[in-house]
This record gives sequence, structure tokens and C-alpha cells, in this order.
Amino acid sequence: MIKDMEIKWLIARLEGIGKKLEDLDDEMEAILPLRPELHEAA
Repeated sequence: MIKDMEIKWLIARLEGIGKKLEDLDDEMEAILPLRPELHEAA
């Protein structure tokens, strides 16, 4: 049986991963104008 705390931990982990992906996306957007070839590949 999965405990309440385990579910809360999993949700927190997923939210943390989502936040990291958003930060990475922001970094990529900052880089793209400098690298047109990356922009075409995306």
C-alpha cells in the first residue's frame, strides 16, 4: 500500500522536474537568438 507521504514525495519530485524543464526552456530561448542554426533545428 502506498502511503500518503510517498504520494506527496512523488508529486513534489514531479513538480521539481517540471520546474527544471521550464528553467532549461528559458535558457534555450535566451541562447536561440545567438545561434540561428539551433533555431532552425528546433
